[in-house]
Amino acid sequence: MPEMVLTDALFKIGATSAALVSLSTFTKSVSITYSAEVLDKTAMASSGRKRIAGLKDGSVRATFNQDYVAAKVDATLWPLIGTTGCFIKIQPQSSKSTTINPRYVGAFHLPSYSPLDGAVGALNEVSVDFQGHGVISRLLTAT
Repeated sequence: MPEMVLTDALFKIGATSAALVSLSTFTKSVSITYSAEVLDKTAMASSGRKRIAGLKDGSVRATFNQDYVAAKVDATLWPLIGTTGCFIKIQPQSSKSTTINPRYVGAFHLPSYSPLDGAVGALNEVSVDFQGHGVISRLLTAT
């Protein structure tokens, strides 16, 4: 697939993987970070550092146009604060996931949320940072 302009990303979130709410039409930006700890395993008599990959970690950062209507941004995010994990599904395009439209899914925590944060005359936006709770899966099958 050639380069793409991100205009139709899918963002779904919910308390369970079976009850996801789409916030795609409110999503202004989204980013996924996935990493592995780098552990030093250098022992005596080594002439250079040796490393091994450790536990994986992930996070999601998203900015939404705020909406206080039932089943929209605020009503969806508010109950997730401090829960033991919410589920997020993200794709570059809203169409079915394929080898050129991977689906990223996983469990996350929402440690904090500012439902109102803006200045006079500014668009009411909300930015949230989700912390990973386990691994993030990259799936290429149609859904």
